[in-house]
Amino acid sequence: MADYSAFEPSPPFDYRDEAIRTREEEYLREQREKCPVIRSSEFGGFWALTKYDDIAGAAHDHERFTTTDGPTIPSFGRPYASKPLTSDPPEHGKFRRILQPYFTQAAVQAMEPLVRDIVTDKIAGLAGRHEADFMVELGYPVPAEVMAATLGVGREVAGDISLMNQKTQHAAVTGDIEGTREVQARILKFLTTEIDARRERPKGDLLSAIVHSEVDGQPVTDDIRFGMATMLIVAGTDTTVSGITNTLALLADYPADYRQRLLDDRAELLAFINESLRYDAPVFGLARTVREPVCLRGADLEPGDRVLLLWGSGNRDADRFTNPDTFDPRRKETSNLTFGYGRHRCIGDHLAKLEIRVVVEEVLKNMPNYRLANDGPLPLRTDLEHGPRSLPVVW
Repeated sequence: MADYSAFEPSPPFDYRDEAIRTREEEYLREQREKCPVIRSSEFGGFWALTKYDDIAGAAHDHERFTTTDGPTIPSFGRPYASKPLTSDPPEHGKFRRILQPYFTQAAVQAMEPLVRDIVTDKIAGLAGRHEADFMVELGYPVPAEVMAATLGVGREVAGDISLMNQKTQHAAVTGDIEGTREVQARILKFLTTEIDARRERPKGDLLSAIVHSEVDGQPVTDDIRFGMATMLIVAGTDTTVSGITNTLALLADYPADYRQRLLDDRAELLAFINESLRYDAPVFGLARTVREPVCLRGADLEPGDRVLLLWGSGNRDADRFTNPDTFDPRRKETSNLTFGYGRHRCIGDHLAKLEIRVVVEEVLKNMPNYRLANDGPLPLRTDLEHGPRSLPVVW
């Protein structure tokens, strides 16, 4: 049996452990200094990379680190391949090109009126109130409605999309096999109806593009259609949930004059959002599988080993960022790992940033003096997302 003792930190690394998540920045800073390549015995054993250069290198090196076994530890156990997320070059590019036209900067800019309509509708529902949970009122529903509209399935099903996504994350991390199957069956039923409706009558939406897509001159199979749509439902919503709530939580500490400056100066607001995404990366980490033997900082990684790329830890690496634990919207180092790195960089990053910006703008217009309802630390999620479980505020 391999000796991993030199790479096993104390306490052992388990991202579900609330004791670790409540002191996450300190814990990962210790590992970057003492044990930058971590070995964990959880989920059958895996490695975790904490340093920016190691994470970026693995994300870019598909020859030695593949995504074909899925992007999560543990695996969500999806019955369909989530292309292009679970494919390597040259296949990866062929599937990404199917989706890319819907997520370019120009395509996303054209969606701003729709996104703003969704956000203002949610905020209008808070009229006459002076307290709310921004997670419930904005964090969950806004990305779900935006993704529903992007796919072309109608905003009225956003509640189901949000619920399915939350159950998927919970079931996977807790090892709830029956729960996972239940969610998968629900998603399958929903998508089957929508896909069948577009076989003969495409609607010009993203889901129609998926249904009628071809790779190498051949129509894609149903399992790939289902996998691509499921990937968008899951990856296209939950990350933005945390991006929205993390940013609103950070902004709650700032005075009224600064908040007004953000409303008056979009460039300054965008800088604030970008720093929020670095400082509190919404995705805790995504996985790769080792293809070829590789030695990384003295650790011998073997084919078949699972590796978690800790985006948020890389974003706090002092070798890459000046005073990385300081929130500084005016910092010069603007590039970060929040949306991944290389070929698999998140295809929806422009859309996610748009949603966060519009939410912040509308909150500041309508509730400019909001603040956190409680003085204590926010309850944190303990899955692969990084953010609060709830965000109670008053105004």
